[in-house]
Amino acid sequence: MPRKRRFAPILPLLLGSFIVIAACTRPAPSPPTPTSGPDRWLFTSIAGGTNVVGGQSYCEQHGGATLRCRQTPAGLLRLEVDGVGGNAYAVWRMDLPEPAANAGDFQALGLRIREMEGVLPYLYLIDQDGVRAYVALLDYLIRRPDAASQDWSDVIVPLVWFADGEGRHPDLNRLAEFQIVFQWQPMAGTLEVDDVRFIHHVQWPLATDAVVPTTIQLPPGFEATVYAAASGLKSATTITWGPDGHLWLSQQNGNIWKIVDTDGDGRGDRALLFAAGFTELLGILWHPSDGTLYASSRSRITALWDEDGDGRADRQAVLVDELPWGRHQNNSLAWGPDGKLYFPLGSTGDASPETEALAASILRMPHLGSRADIEVVATGFRNPYDLAFNARGDLFATDNGPDTVDGPDELNHVLPGRHYGYPEAFGADDGGGRFQTPIWNFVNHASADGLVVYEADGFPADYRGNLFVALFGNLFGERVVGREVWRVIITPEGDTYRAWAEPFMSGLERPLDVTVGPDAALYVLEHVSGTVYRLVWRG
Repeated sequence: MPRKRRFAPILPLLLGSFIVIAACTRPAPSPPTPTSGPDRWLFTSIAGGTNVVGGQSYCEQHGGATLRCRQTPAGLLRLEVDGVGGNAYAVWRMDLPEPAANAGDFQALGLRIREMEGVLPYLYLIDQDGVRAYVALLDYLIRRPDAASQDWSDVIVPLVWFADGEGRHPDLNRLAEFQIVFQWQPMAGTLEVDDVRFIHHVQWPLATDAVVPTTIQLPPGFEATVYAAASGLKSATTITWGPDGHLWLSQQNGNIWKIVDTDGDGRGDRALLFAAGFTELLGILWHPSDGTLYASSRSRITALWDEDGDGRADRQAVLVDELPWGRHQNNSLAWGPDGKLYFPLGSTGDASPETEALAASILRMPHLGSRADIEVVATGFRNPYDLAFNARGDLFATDNGPDTVDGPDELNHVLPGRHYGYPEAFGADDGGGRFQTPIWNFVNHASADGLVVYEADGFPADYRGNLFVALFGNLFGERVVGREVWRVIITPEGDTYRAWAEPFMSGLERPLDVTVGPDAALYVLEHVSGTVYRLVWRG
């Protein structure tokens, strides 16, 4: 067996450590369905629990492990395993003859399972050259937080994530076997499988009955509804509207989804997977006119295209690679009035001198540019997370304060060529006139992140030009700070602005991003559950 590949927990997103929290919405899971072109079933209980693509299935045990593979009266595959650990392992495997050997036109591998008790299986795809690529099933399990083991759950693995211990990917056009493997750690238990299939286009049904938690509070006259909610959208990082009029959502695990409101009722009802395979994906942004989608993932800026119009990215190019990262990385994306792409790049440390030339800065580059085209706009930021331009063409940025020393989270008006203090000064400390100070300081550790300027006409007139900031909240300490969306009113003053801020939306779990829709509503993204709220003015 190959060396075990350790899957690191989600790395620090904002402050320094990350805690996985149970999702707050609980829609019943439903199996993804294809949108264009059929899925290819490899095994299904509907066919009486047989390998529906031909070939053979095998039940194997090694090194003292035991595995019993049997078919239930309902046609399910039931795997009962014992004695796994160390060199003892067990395998259920099936041959993939043609045409099942060719999965090049499929997006994902899907399983429908239940009764997973006491086992942590791995899924393998082995190609005809012997590359043994695998993933941990648990990393891709989609289930309700309150689901019992006997409830059906889905496992959806974008094929791009299958790799061996050396990072090699299988040849998806020349596969030989699919395997469910019980290995490495001690385990004994059961797993029932209803079906195994290659999915042509992953499409996730969104919950139609999700309601706004009673904890959420808004100013009088405003109303919140759930725009999108599904168990499969957790750990969401960014929402943005595309030129097609649809909302797009990214997940930290590297998925990019298109949210579709098919009946026009102001509520998304389908999520379609556009692309996957990015590491720590924190920003996505469409070019306004030429069909390019940008993705900001750890150390990279990537451009993607759907050239055949089937709703799936079929071409991508890494425009910028090997950006410095450590405690932080490159975050969001924004188009400037100069037509250039702006993106913030966090510091590599918490509050220590920065040794990387581009880190702790706000950068820009031309459309479809390269690393050689990058310009530093301003520097001295610890972790500038999101950017937004107002109607005057002025740039604003949120910035996360330090974890280990006292310092506020900031909202900055970004002036070209200025230094904003990091790592020497935070908040109102201007370093004796050497540093530009924030226009607003949020409480320490509030984690000021998502940012948008409201330039629409759906809210009262005095909201136009206001900024909205998502405060993700502290990860340490007993006193809860943040976990709100704040409204910031700005007024020009000299070459910068003065600001006044107040809470706008409270009672949230972990708000991470905000955006304004073509309907003039404000949309708020909850990171943990992936729930998107739609806020409108009712008067």
